Amino acid sequence: METLAQRIERHEGKRHKAYKDTVGKLTAGIGRNLEDVAFTDEEINLMFRNDLARAKRGAETFYLYEMINDIRREVLVEMVFQMGLAGVGKFKKFFRAAQARDWEAAHKEMLDSKWHNEDSPSRALELALIFRIGR
Repeated sequence: METLAQRIERHEGKRHKAYKDTVGKLTAGIGRNLEDVAFTDEEINLMFRNDLARAKRGAETFYLYEMINDIRREVLVEMVFQMGLAGVGKFKKFFRAAQARDWEAAHKEMLDSKWHNEDSPSRALELALIFRIGR
């Protein structure tokens, strides 16, 4: 016999990406109305832990990851968290400078970007400084 949860899932369906439901509400998961139902702190923390773990796995795919200390690794993870792998992958001169252990040049390349100049100036500046200092 089908449980209540199984029946609701069958009727609602399971969606891994947000979509507009039959009344135009942004919905995801198993019928979760993203417009009218707030997330609990527990749900937010769970999503954040998963997103952070995904960003760390992504950062680990860069050859540079194994060459740098923990604090610089954290900067790389945060960059992936914010910009995604493709976005961080565009920082070619940054990667070359960091692989050469030229922290000043890596810092400069982080600041010579749309990320710093338009998207997130304060965040980029803070992370570039941390990366340059390495502690």
